[in-house]
Amino acid sequence: MKKLTILAFFVSALICILIFSIVLSSARPTDNPMKIKWPSRRYPTIQSAVEALNDGGTLFLKKGTYELDQPIFIDNKRINIIGKANKKGKIRTRLITEPPIRVVHADRAIGVINLINNGSGSFKYLALEGSDAGIVNKDLRGTASTNIEFMHITKTGRGILWKSSSPLNVKNTNITDIEYNGVSIVSYQEIILESLYVSQAKNFCVFIKSEGPVISGTTINNSYFYGCQNGTIAAYNTLVDIKDNYILQSGFAGIWFLKASGWISGNWIEDTYPNSDGLFGDGIISYLSPFTIIENNNIEDNSRAGVSNFGSTVELKNNFIRCYSYELNGENVPGGNFTWIDNGGNICGCQGSGFGPCVTVSEGLEAPTPEVPPE
Repeated sequence: MKKLTILAFFVSALICILIFSIVLSSARPTDNPMKIKWPSRRYPTIQSAVEALNDGGTLFLKKGTYELDQPIFIDNKRINIIGKANKKGKIRTRLITEPPIRVVHADRAIGVINLINNGSGSFKYLALEGSDAGIVNKDLRGTASTNIEFMHITKTGRGILWKSSSPLNVKNTNITDIEYNGVSIVSYQEIILESLYVSQAKNFCVFIKSEGPVISGTTINNSYFYGCQNGTIAAYNTLVDIKDNYILQSGFAGIWFLKASGWISGNWIEDTYPNSDGLFGDGIISYLSPFTIIENNNIEDNSRAGVSNFGSTVELKNNFIRCYSYELNGENVPGGNFTWIDNGGNICGCQGSGFGPCVTVSEGLEAPTPEVPPE
């Protein structure tokens, strides 16, 4: 009996030691993250340096322009990549990849930086150029969050392509001269886009779509959007909070909700022009939206309507809507009838004709297609 007790004790001790060793070994990379400065004699490419880093490690890129022979892939770990900027904030680290700019289906897109198998990271002070997108994540089972800050992404197919279940936070980033969407989001997780400058995208500045069972929503605030050809912010089947942004000189619509819901507040929406077919040019379009709440916005000098309601429920409060062919236009469409809820404080009109209460009309304006554009 005594021998059995001693044996049981040693077996238990051995199991405890084994478990402790496993926990220690798995924790070691996170507890002692590596740091690598590049260029480096030991690591001939950025990819080799990324592969050498442990989970939580940081790659510091020196000032310079680097033409990459291959894209960067971060596989199943969190890696921070930080470039250089001068005292005025001008980014001094530039990464350029081949092949040149392409617009391909999202599932085939390859970016300058690619996150795969729950890869994630924090990226700062980098200028990215070329390839299908600046940063790509297509991991639909990912859970790790990523932060993008003080970046400049230009001359790519898409600026950021985020077709992932992982949370994303983008701040203080410029995305310009893009062949398709400035930012493409397909996610049901929390997405935060803050203090962005997005301009000259040949499709949307920001496209958001949810395909998941739970919609956590996207927040877009304190950003500047200019000159995106087919609309500034397009949202499909998702929940969006759009607040305190400047939305200027976009084609088609300043903000377009397609079966999406959310809040549009504190924005300045101006000079929306028709698309290439000479149609639309509305400040805001709400199409079959369960609810669209529009408050405290300045919506002016757009080509067609200030707000177009196609089979949606739209609430209005304290908006200044001026100088349109139609201030508020409502149309019934297959699947829904339009409803306006006036919560007061809305002012419409134009200089010369005077200002007063907003007038709702139904002029048979053409509705946008219910087909969802590709991300």
